[in-house]
Parts: sequence; structure tokens; C-alpha cells
Amino acid sequence: MKKKLVLSMVILIVAVLTSGFKYSHIMSWGGYGTDEGKFNKPKFLAVDNSGNVFVADTYNCRIQEFSPDGRFIKQWGSRGKGKGQFGGKFPVGPTGIAIDKKGNIYVADNSNERIEKFDSLGGYITEWCGLTEADNISDPYGIAINNDGYVYVVNSGNHNVVKFTSMGKYVTKWGGSSGNYGSGKGEFREPQGVAIDQQGNVYVADTVNNRIQKFSAEGKYLKEWGRTGSEDRNLYLPTGVAVDKEGNVYVSDAGNDRIQKFSTDGVFETEWGSEGSDNGHFSDPKGITVDNGGNVYVIDNYSRIQKFGFSIKGEDKDKINIDYKIPCRNYPEVNGKCFTVYGRTDFYNGAPSMKIWVIGTHHLLGVCQNSCSDLSIPDNLAKVIKDSETEVYGKFTVCPFGDYKEGEMQMVCIESVEITKVVEAK
Repeated sequence: MKKKLVLSMVILIVAVLTSGFKYSHIMSWGGYGTDEGKFNKPKFLAVDNSGNVFVADTYNCRIQEFSPDGRFIKQWGSRGKGKGQFGGKFPVGPTGIAIDKKGNIYVADNSNERIEKFDSLGGYITEWCGLTEADNISDPYGIAINNDGYVYVVNSGNHNVVKFTSMGKYVTKWGGSSGNYGSGKGEFREPQGVAIDQQGNVYVADTVNNRIQKFSAEGKYLKEWGRTGSEDRNLYLPTGVAVDKEGNVYVSDAGNDRIQKFSTDGVFETEWGSEGSDNGHFSDPKGITVDNGGNVYVIDNYSRIQKFGFSIKGEDKDKINIDYKIPCRNYPEVNGKCFTVYGRTDFYNGAPSMKIWVIGTHHLLGVCQNSCSDLSIPDNLAKVIKDSETEVYGKFTVCPFGDYKEGEMQMVCIESVEITKVVEAK
């Protein structure tokens, strides 16, 4: 009979996910200027599937691309009304920016009141500006793209959201029109940011109404949260909004000089930042985005980008170990190539408490948890483990912490698992 195990981290990982964590400053780059890597009041930013960061350098009328560690890669754009230019005779150039699954880049050219589309190298593809009252673009700010390639544009000047195809054909809109704003459900007043989750739900930073509104892909009102204030969940002039792959919502709470994180339904989870120029502080944060590893990038009025990662408060590391910053395969202590095995989980007293029996062999893998700072098992595995008697069979992708030695248990972390069977205690 197996020994009983109190494995609170595994059983309770989902329930306690909103406690005992914080976001730590990783790095900053930028500062005011016109040179490569410098900015002039940038508004929004986006991250592609490779983790590269694209910044709408608003008053320099250009787009700049950086590696995940802030290294300058390239730039394009200049002031003007031509193809691939931004801003025209007015000072406000590109504001919103978004990237589709193919790597195409969409930019809200604010003063020219149009959307420009580029390929992944910055090559001009097309543009549209709207010729009717329905699809008119006025003071565009945020822009987002769903998994089907539809483009959502926040018209701050028209107090609405307009949906287009990837080539600019009008689909639908909701909200107000020029001079027609409101505070009711589905109404806006000078909205700015927009983001879309994996299910296609649309989140809008309704800036002057100090709230976030959530809609279906077709603009059906679903819910809202926030009201004027500085307490948790309250907002003051929210500008940017982003959604991670788990559906968590991040808001640039500009008037309160902080970032707030919420669940997909608006339940407050955490916050960080306060007014200041030091690392981890903000002045009027605006654009915000999240990469596939959960790192958060924020623009503020100091014309800089700050990058933040997920970490655990020291006193809570024995309660929960989960890492939003570094996936298993990129964890610093991993020193070998990841590999795949078919196996089943097992739990015992002692360390490590979780092990994987490799099917068809006597090979036993130890899953590094508490001794490995901020690592955890994948969420889909955590959700099916009811207690220490549960056995999970599947295809495990694991990454080793050392070479395999005959007669010794090899320590690994679990990158992912394709579950084939779950056997619970009778």
C-alpha cells in the first residue's frame, strides 16, 4: 500500500494561484531620444510568437523591434502620409500595434486616422481608413487581432470599437460615434486599450469611465469591472489592457501609476508599482503586453520599456511552486536536452515526493518541485490529481537536471504532459 502524502501544492495549486506571488522587475530599456533604442512618448507595444517586442514609437513616427532582452533589431517609418509613414503634419504618429499569427503587423496611424498593415520585416502591405460613418476611423488607439485574423480597432475619438477583416473590410462596430459617448453597458468614453483572449472575448479599457468592459467576439456585452478609485480593483484612467494565455487580464492603471492583474471575470489577483522613476515604478503607464512565458512589458511616460516576471514570495514557496517567468525547458538548472517518455505518476513521502515510472522499464524519474525554486507541474496535471493515490498515465515531456546514471534516480522537471488515463483511489 502506498504511503499517504500531504501534497498541498499539487491538490491546491489552482485554488491558491492568486496568493503568495508577486511580479519582479527583470530589466528596462529605452529613455527619451531619437537614436536606435530610444523613444519619444511611445504609446503601445506588442510581442510576436518568438518573444520579440515591437514598440509604437509615437512621436518619433516609427516602429522599433527588439529582442526579448531589449536588444535593438530594426526600425521602420518616418513622418508623413505616404505608405509606411506615420503622423503626417501632426505630431501623433503610431499608437496601437498588434501582430497576427502569421507575423503580420498592424499599426494604428493616429493623426492620419488609418490602419497600416506590414509584413514581419516591416514591408508595407496595405492600409485602410474607413469611408463611411460605420467604418470611420477617428483618433485610433488600441488594436488587437483574434485567432481568426479579425482586427479590432479602438476609435477613441468615436468612442467605439470597430471590427475589420485582415484586409480592412468592415464587419461590425459597437459603442458610440463622434460626440456620442456614454457610461452605460457597451458604451464608452475615450477608450484606449483592447485585448482578446483565446476564446475570442474582447476586453476594452474604457478610459474616462474608469472601467474594463468585456464583450463577445461580435460585440455582445458580457460584464465590466472597476470604478473610480485607488483601492484594489478600482481604476483611474486605465489605458492599456493585455490578456495572457491562461486568460488573466492585465491593466495599466495609469492614474494610479500601477499595474493590476485580474481573472478573466474581473476578480482582483494582484498589483504592483507606484509613482516614480526607479525600476518597478511608473509614471502614467500606458501600453502593456504579455509574452508566451508570462513576462509582462509596460511602457510609461519616461519613454521606457520595463519587463517584469512572475515570482513567489519567500514565505510561500513551501505552499506553492509555480513559475510564470521561466518554462521548464528554459530553467537555469536544466543541463540536458528535454526528452519524451510514456509513464505514470507516483507519490511517496520524502524528496522528491512526485515521481514518474517509465512504462516498460525500471527507470524512475524524480520530479523536482520544492528544491527547485518556483517550478511546478503543468496545470492540466495538477487539476486531475485528487490525492496521493491518483495515478496519471500519459506522454511526459521532461527536462533533466543531470545525466542519467545507472542505479540512480534522474531528476527532471515536467515541460508538458499529454494525459491518456487517470486512475483515482477507490
